[in-house]
Amino acid sequence: MVHLFDPLKLRGVEFAHRIVVSPMCQYSCKDGFATDWHFVHLGTRAVGRAAAVIAEATAITADSRISPQDLGIWSDAHIEPLRRVFSFVDQQGSVPGIQLAHAGRKASTNEPWNGGKPISPAEAAGLPSLRPARWPLQKATRCHKL
Repeated sequence: MVHLFDPLKLRGVEFAHRIVVSPMCQYSCKDGFATDWHFVHLGTRAVGRAAAVIAEATAITADSRISPQDLGIWSDAHIEPLRRVFSFVDQQGSVPGIQLAHAGRKASTNEPWNGGKPISPAEAAGLPSLRPARWPLQKATRCHKL
């Protein structure tokens, strides 16, 4: 706790202290676009003087999202809404960050409050689930439960 409020410099980035808002999946997107929800959610953490604010798991491809409501950065069109949020975070003195993500075999599930169960690609919001071909889902599921 002695160093919690001390500045921290990592390479060329300087943090006012060591309190960081970790990424939290918000399941509040349509087609991967940041919304006013993200502006308010991340912006208020910056207004609260967090040294850094990291955006939620952000999918690098449309089919790598955990859920169809996840944030994305697979298209240039995603940049401007994210820039709006990150610019505000920066203006408040916080360092903006992003967690790049690929859900792999865990892709295409419902939001937790809708059961978190897998969505089939046949369903309207379903995304294909990607996993190594040599590792069957049954084996991966067994290992995941260990």
